[in-house]
Amino acid sequence: MENLHKKSGKYISRLILVLIITCLNSCTRIEENSAELITISSAEDGIITEETSSMEKITTLTPEVISKEDQIRRQDFPVISIDNVPDLVLQKTIHPFFPEIVHVASNGRIAAVGDLSGIRIIDLDTDSVLMQVDATLPDCNFGMGRYFQLNHDGSFLAITTIKAIQVWQVGGGIVYEEPYINNHILDMSICGADIPQIALSPDGMFLAESGMRFSTSEVGSYFRVVDIIKNTTVYEWDGKIESPNGRFYTFPSLGFSSDGKILQTFDPSRFNIKSGGFHAAFRYWSTKNWRELDPYSKIVKDAFNIGELQFGVMKDNSLSILSKKDGVEIGTIEIEGCGWKNPCPMEFSPDGSKFAVLLRDDSIVYKRESIRAHLEVYDLSNGLMIGKSSAMMRNLDGVIVGDDGEITGYEIAPLSENPTWWTHPNYLAGFQVVNENAISFTPQVVDYRNQQILPYSGSCRIHTDDFAIECGSTLSFQDEDTITVNKKESGVEVINTSLGKDRLLTEITYPISEPGDLWQFRLLDYVQKTGTGFFCLDRNLREETCLIMDFSNNEILHEQIDLEGLNYSRENGTAAFINKEEKALYIFSDETGTLNKMRTYRAVFLPIKPVFLSGGEELIYFVQSLDGARNSYIERADTSLGKVIKRYDIAGLRTKKISSISANGKEELWAVSDTSGNVYLIDPEEGSVVTIFRAADEEIIDLVFSPDGKALFMMGESGKIFIWTVRD
Repeated sequence: MENLHKKSGKYISRLILVLIITCLNSCTRIEENSAELITISSAEDGIITEETSSMEKITTLTPEVISKEDQIRRQDFPVISIDNVPDLVLQKTIHPFFPEIVHVASNGRIAAVGDLSGIRIIDLDTDSVLMQVDATLPDCNFGMGRYFQLNHDGSFLAITTIKAIQVWQVGGGIVYEEPYINNHILDMSICGADIPQIALSPDGMFLAESGMRFSTSEVGSYFRVVDIIKNTTVYEWDGKIESPNGRFYTFPSLGFSSDGKILQTFDPSRFNIKSGGFHAAFRYWSTKNWRELDPYSKIVKDAFNIGELQFGVMKDNSLSILSKKDGVEIGTIEIEGCGWKNPCPMEFSPDGSKFAVLLRDDSIVYKRESIRAHLEVYDLSNGLMIGKSSAMMRNLDGVIVGDDGEITGYEIAPLSENPTWWTHPNYLAGFQVVNENAISFTPQVVDYRNQQILPYSGSCRIHTDDFAIECGSTLSFQDEDTITVNKKESGVEVINTSLGKDRLLTEITYPISEPGDLWQFRLLDYVQKTGTGFFCLDRNLREETCLIMDFSNNEILHEQIDLEGLNYSRENGTAAFINKEEKALYIFSDETGTLNKMRTYRAVFLPIKPVFLSGGEELIYFVQSLDGARNSYIERADTSLGKVIKRYDIAGLRTKKISSISANGKEELWAVSDTSGNVYLIDPEEGSVVTIFRAADEEIIDLVFSPDGKALFMMGESGKIFIWTVRD
């Protein structure tokens, strides 16, 4: 069979998502010479500390979404000011690239399709959307696990959000919600293994959960089954190996049997690679009395079809299909691209005679995982491939294999012409104002992995007149400076593309390292007027070093530094950044090449990007006190004098977990965000918060006012961009 067809009679598409991919290549051998830090000026004296009393004039805004594109008329929006901040509304949300998560109900008629805007429930027979579920799905940098699951007929949907487990009735509303144990919230930069795994009973009345229990002193495991209607726990694991426990992912068909009488789990502690007794890891539990059942028992045989009692493992460059009951090998398929370190997802037909396997292709990587794949279908009776197709998918949750080898699945639409990017919060350098009409950001550090061509290699630009966004193959910086980075055999070459004719700025060579090391290059800023470049080198996904370099003279000015929150003022040729290890703010003069350490009175600097005020000489940033309360304050400094002018003790910010700060150049108005998605608008003259509003449902990792002061741009840790304006 050359093409795979939908069992329902629809043809499944080739599932090809067309991504614009470009070159950006990396990394560096650094010269041994390093520049010596200049003696640092102190600014302890002369600090004016102003403490405010309780907050006044505080209002809470309810985000009002204006969805009509024709309402985005930038020239009509007022400049955001202290007087009109209560009228702020969410004008637009721009979503980054996110591989759709798909689960098809076992009856093959209903599909759940999730992205960063929520989950759509789709009738596969009519392609109609039955329901839109507004849920914030995890977008972890590690792992691509199951985030939701439909019951047998698609009438109920269970979801793991970033902080809770929910069950929705399709066509209705939410019927169950339980926060994670101890109110654990998934950290997008590290989450993956801590996502609870779920299984929904065929009738949608029971939910089985397997996850991790976090406390202040330890991390443990939990396993429980919940009666959704009664909102009660009908079973909870007591920690004993003979009691019902296990996981619900990695292998197909784990979870409730079609009659709901048995719960099939996977026990990784029994999956012994060396002994070969893989089948012992699959366990069966009665949902009547929660006792373990013999895999050979009639009740197990009657509850599961043949395909649900099979699994595959990689052995000797071949894929072996084994029985979950006794480990007997059913068949062997010679196949390339699968192994212990890169297992391939599989899905069996009900009679067990056919199976689909997803083979990863390294050409497109998302969150450290390849999503470009080849879907192949095999006949176990003769070991022959009977179908194949190119695909762009996370796993096989969206595929059902028929006994004849035909496929039922949700057809992934080709990628539109909209720009595509995704972010890694740890590597995002933040927004840059390119000119009066555009703001740019570089989505991620480029992961080379010995590949010549990769997606997401350049900067994305947001046009402030219509909020349109475009992403290209070049890096964009202030004053329309554009840079291309090309991969060379032993490093990278940095090319200036701003002058009409490409000009080589510098070549950077990898540092000497161990074989197999993965190097990454991050250009944080480039100043064409002086030829100064600010960049970092990462080895094996960890920052190795950052440097300030005179590209025009091929001279390293400073190295082995930390350029966290780098911000450069073109108006006075000054850069500011935070050294996280020292908890210190450094000021770099591009005219003299000197690097000075700012000092603050009885406080340390927070790793938040400092912001230059109008004129480019004065700077605001956050410090935290060294006393027991560890309150946070805003400080204002004159970079030319190297002295702190004023410290703002704003009551509403003292104990908040601050994530970013910005200043409106058209008005004396500052904006501060926290890790919970709240934004505080501040009147610096009064030293008080005038408005607090919930701007996003996630941590805001950067925010910036547009050059004309009419819009406030924010980026969440998932990469979503939120644009707030005053109601027209």
